[in-house]
Order: sequence, then C-alpha cells, then structure tokens
Amino acid sequence: MRRLRIGIGSKNYGYRRVSYGLPVPEVLYGKRAYVPWKFLRRGSQTLQNTYLFADVRRVDLFHLWNGICLNRRPWITSFEAHLPRYSSLPHEDWRYRLALEKLHGPHCRGLLALSEAARRFFFWQNDGLLSEEVRAKTSVFYGGVETHPALQEEHRRFLEQKNGDLVLCFIGHDFFRKGGRPLLDGFEAARRAGMPVKLQVISGVSANDYASGEDDAAREKAVSRLRANRDIVWHDSLPHGEVMKALANSHVAVLPTLDDTLGWSVLEAMSLGVPVIASNVFAMPEMVDDGTNGFLIPLPLAQNRRWTGIGMVKSSAEFRSVREEAYERIASGIVGHVSRFLAERELLQAMGQAAIRKVDERFSVEKQALQLRSIYEGCLAAG
Repeated sequence: MRRLRIGIGSKNYGYRRVSYGLPVPEVLYGKRAYVPWKFLRRGSQTLQNTYLFADVRRVDLFHLWNGICLNRRPWITSFEAHLPRYSSLPHEDWRYRLALEKLHGPHCRGLLALSEAARRFFFWQNDGLLSEEVRAKTSVFYGGVETHPALQEEHRRFLEQKNGDLVLCFIGHDFFRKGGRPLLDGFEAARRAGMPVKLQVISGVSANDYASGEDDAAREKAVSRLRANRDIVWHDSLPHGEVMKALANSHVAVLPTLDDTLGWSVLEAMSLGVPVIASNVFAMPEMVDDGTNGFLIPLPLAQNRRWTGIGMVKSSAEFRSVREEAYERIASGIVGHVSRFLAERELLQAMGQAAIRKVDERFSVEKQALQLRSIYEGCLAAG
C-alpha cells in the first residue's frame, strides 16, 4: 500500500470528521497554502469557498470541504448541502458557471455528500445543470465518530440510578437554529406537569441565525430563563472532553433543530448509548431511527427535506406564524417523548444499545477510514 499525500485547505470540526481526523491507512494530510481571498478588500463568501493552491507538486490529491478547486490537479470535496456554495448567486452568473465547469472537469474526481439528504439537495439545487458523469461521481460519505468504551461504561453506570430525574442534554452554539427556545418551552411544560426532569445546556446561545430569525432581545430572554431555572445546568462552552462526559451523564440527547446538515452531537450521543430526540429535518432520519434509537419530532418539510420556514422572509408575518407552529410541535413532542421515557425507563437502555449498533454499522471511525482510503485510490485510478 503506497503512501498518499492529501492536501487540505482548512481545519474545522466537520472537516476533521471526514478527512484529516480519520485514521486513514498510509495517508499523510498536509495543509497547503492557497490564495487568501477572504483578506482581500472586496473578498466574498463565494471566493472563500474557492481554492487556488500553491505547492501542488507534492500532493497526490486535494480533499476540500464545501470547496471548488481551480488547480489542474486531482481533487475531491466533501460538502454539507450546497455545492457550489455560492447560494446567493444566480445560476447564470459567470462565477457559478465557472464552478460548474470545474465540477464537470477531469480534475474533479469525486463529490462526497455528507448525507443522502445532502446528495439529493445538490441534485435539486443544480437541477438540469449536471451531467450524468457528475451525478455518478457524487456519493455519500458520512465521516466517522470515535467510540469511547470508558464513557460508554460511565453511561451504563449512570443508567443504573433508576429512580433519579430524567436528564436531558442539549448541545449547540446556535441555540435558536437548533431548537433551543421550544426546548425550553417543552421542558418547562414537563416540569409544570410534575415530571421529574432536568436539563443540561451547552451553548453560547447565539442569535441572529439564518433559520430562526431570533434576535438579541430573544437571546436576553433565553439567557434569563436558563439562569433562573434551578433544574437547568447551563454552560456557555466546555472542552470537548467535558461535553462528552456531560452526554455520558444524561439519559437523552435533544436536538430539535430547525436546520442542520448532519448534527455531530447526535452521533456522539449515540456512540455512548444515549438515545436522541430530534426533529425530522434533512439528514436527521439517517441517524435517528424513529422508535428504535430515539424519536423524531415531525416538522413540515419542503421538497429538499429542509424545514418549510427556511428561505422565508424572517420579518414577515407568514414566517412568524410558521415558526410558532414549528415551536409548538417541538415543545409538544418533547413533553410527549419525555413522558414516555419516564413511563418506560427500559427504553433508555434498549434504544441506547440500538444507537451504539447504528454508529458501529454506519459511522464507525475505523470503517469510515478504510472506506476513505478506498475512495482516494479509486479517484486517483480514475485519472
């Protein structure tokens, strides 16, 4: 097995999961310098997702994240949904047409969608613009999550405390986009109904996201609620190891998101044997099997499997009505599923074991690393 040199452009949480953070056999990853478009006075989001690398001779293949490569060298890209990630540009714009030309060119060897939902979204976004060759070289590669036997054992011991409160755990900096406000509504409703439930929140409570339309005033109200409720433990941030320990000491992970590409916190919870309550948007059903390793709260979806509120004018009365309906569905779903977990405590262990099996079968870091090695070899052989 020959050693491969794979060039990358940047480092982030998601990118690590699908490339340089995986134990891919005989692969050496290296960050390569590229034109720093973002520092140009008139830099744009379009340019930030377009790479022109220097020092290309010692690279067998470039592996990008949501990117388009201009170099005449073999390259692939992992992508979350949009590709090219020029969503503000019309298809007839010359930059969009250039990106499509690169996707169709001989140097683009593979397009790795983060989920089946992302693959379908890419086809939907570029309906009528993609050749059969491009569609054929588009596949799903989820990336992998590590297993933590010690934390799995810690969670098993936590479950043995059968008579304690049911502990929920919510993780996500984008608090409102990920369904934080209706989570609080549902949690408070469960407490008012006398349910013994507590909540851990790990979030910077960021507002002004593209999905929820919630502003700084909404953030202040949410922070006040988090601080005032003695049944909530709130951390604005924690080191990753502490986040994993918080999950291990929870009964259920909750991510009732309005919009997410995959949701790594869901997979991390599942890897420890923690069942999940999530919304049904985008790729969530590819992780959470409703009624088997968790529960899905149904939100109304568009053809592209995203919540129907995405793309609406956030200041409009129509959007506010759609958002409140979604919030009511989420809050009601949380109350219902919490009630069921409390009535059937055995579900926690059964669903947790199903969650571990799902991660082992589809998202195991070892299996995904071997698959990625095979993808690299296939892409290089295609030349």
